[in-house]
Amino acid sequence: MRTARSHVSLVLLGFALLAGSAVAPRTTLAQTTPVLGSAAFAKPDGEGWGSAQPRRVYNGGDPSGLVTEIQWTSWGGDTAIGYGLGNIFKPHGGYYHPVVVELRAQNLGHCGSQAAYTQLAIRVPSRPEAPLGTWHLWSEAKSLCRFGF
Repeated sequence: MRTARSHVSLVLLGFALLAGSAVAPRTTLAQTTPVLGSAAFAKPDGEGWGSAQPRRVYNGGDPSGLVTEIQWTSWGGDTAIGYGLGNIFKPHGGYYHPVVVELRAQNLGHCGSQAAYTQLAIRVPSRPEAPLGTWHLWSEAKSLCRFGF
């Protein structure tokens, strides 16, 4: 049975052979798979930052800065789209039960030497069952590579 890593190695070998190279470069998933920003982002209580395809991201603040059960598509491409459960404010205080939100990891670059999505955008409904609203940068952060917003 092939593992994901052996499948990736076979694909890389195939590309190298097609390009006329006799030996494929040794590449690991850790070297090629981007992460979401830096682990230093939203320290000390943040979660998911500096990880590939995190299932949960959290600012470490109030519940509106938490998205759980994230399922990502096209991770490693120019942008990656994720859907998860997030908390949105009620008009007169408090939060609705978690609703489906959409995330967009974007601006593929580097945080230090690590390939990373350096921005995260989110869109949420105005209330449960409403359509998703407009895109906004996560916590208005222009970069996920450093501590602070």
